[in-house]
Amino acid sequence: MLLGHERLRLDFQRLAAEESLAHAYVFSGEKNIGKFSFAKALGNYLENGSFELPKENMILTECLIIERKTKESLGIDQIREIKRFLSEKPVKGKKRLVIINDAEYLSGQAANALLKVLEEPPESGVIILVTRNPEALIPTIRSRAQVVHFNRVGEKTIADWLAKEKGMSKAEAEKLAAISFGQPGLAVEISETEKENYALAEKFLGNPSTRSDIIRQLLDSEANISDFLEALLTLLRRGGISNSHPALKSVLQTLTGIMDYNLNKRLQLEAMASNF
Repeated sequence: MLLGHERLRLDFQRLAAEESLAHAYVFSGEKNIGKFSFAKALGNYLENGSFELPKENMILTECLIIERKTKESLGIDQIREIKRFLSEKPVKGKKRLVIINDAEYLSGQAANALLKVLEEPPESGVIILVTRNPEALIPTIRSRAQVVHFNRVGEKTIADWLAKEKGMSKAEAEKLAAISFGQPGLAVEISETEKENYALAEKFLGNPSTRSDIIRQLLDSEANISDFLEALLTLLRRGGISNSHPALKSVLQTLTGIMDYNLNKRLQLEAMASNF
């Protein structure tokens, strides 16, 4: 089920019906907001007439999805794959759709090669670049694409979906929708794999006497500390704390120190705790 973005859904259905789709779009918005899911649902609609996420075992023959397999950039080989795909005419629909997820990670060489594709787009091709940071794309790519911004989804929409699809009680669904901060993907992530991290983060914020024990628990269990810190950030922001607040800045610095600079985890966590 595709959550939210109903106006955009209607807009793209109209554009498809009028055969007025642009050759390229930039889907921008926060992480877990539904940009990538929307793009895949559009691919399903263009091919099968259903504006929903394709089923798990469904193969879209007129849709090519480009994603990073590792932390490396998206490279020239992926652009060659795109060119080959778009050189073929669609069979099941009127368009062939390419979705580039995390497009901000295009290498310089790949970005320049993609630009050449956009300068002479195939008549039957549509390219969607999905990104959290459209400013990271080179200006010449942005100028050849229509930018579509995705806003947060309403809490009620998310809560209703969690209650219906995940079988949660109304209270549990509403609580989870509240801390998902309007991000459907985050709500699903928490419901499926991140409950423990969020419970631990709530405990960390609500009971200062437990913080040393929680730090010890994180270090002893070799837990994914970055996931715990992400949960902590979400709860702090949900509480209305601004980015300039010492506690929030401390969590951000700790996350950066551990992930990007491999600094001592215990010292970083203890220093962070002292700012609460």
